[in-house]
Amino acid sequence: MDTLSPQLAEAGLTQEQAAVYETLLRKGTSPARDIALEAKIGRTLGYAVLDQLVTIGLALKAKHPGSKTLFSPAHPSVLEERILSQQKSAERSALTLKALLPDLSSMYNLATGRPGVRFYEGEAGIQQVLEDTLTAKETVYSYADLEMIERNIPDINRSYVAKRERLGVKKKALLLDTQENRFLLEGYHVKITDVKLVRADSAPFKTVMQIYDGRISYFTLGVKELVGVIITDKHIYEMHKALFDAVWDSNLARTV
Repeated sequence: MDTLSPQLAEAGLTQEQAAVYETLLRKGTSPARDIALEAKIGRTLGYAVLDQLVTIGLALKAKHPGSKTLFSPAHPSVLEERILSQQKSAERSALTLKALLPDLSSMYNLATGRPGVRFYEGEAGIQQVLEDTLTAKETVYSYADLEMIERNIPDINRSYVAKRERLGVKKKALLLDTQENRFLLEGYHVKITDVKLVRADSAPFKTVMQIYDGRISYFTLGVKELVGVIITDKHIYEMHKALFDAVWDSNLARTV
């Protein structure tokens, strides 16, 4: 009779587990010694494999009169249940890894001297990028498009600003000098936000850039796919901070 062990091994069992389980199916309830002998593996290994099969639900173990321990096969449907459970576990692991990968990549890049880069997508991703500044130990510098923020992520921004106000995280922001931005700035969280306007000769920013604690972040607005990125790098941070300071202190920027 052809052996089914190779197919059982493909279904997720080890070679020894497959051989022992197939033997159980063919012989039925039997002592460990007989099962190991027919499966052509050593008796000590046979006991260990049988215990493994009991643990994963493919074998049943019972003591009979005379203290003799016998093993019986469980229904093969347990194999299918086990595979489905493994698939669900793998899916959960993949989702967990996907969530962790940006931080792991950032740690790797920092350890190897490369800039740490994390990417985010969708409204949830934009919220993460915004709220990353809530741990800032210094004033956050920002180029922003308030009009596009109000149009695309008003609820996310209100929640973010409320948290920032509660935590006392201060921000300096450079905005385009437009009528809409001036209107939105009336009474805009002045205790934690210092704003200057720059000439609106250029097109709307349609983005937000934040400079803080050795990193910078960007995210886009007004596009079909919202995308954000956080870069951790001392030199990139220092360059953007210096450029922001230059604009802030120049006659290009006007106090509101």
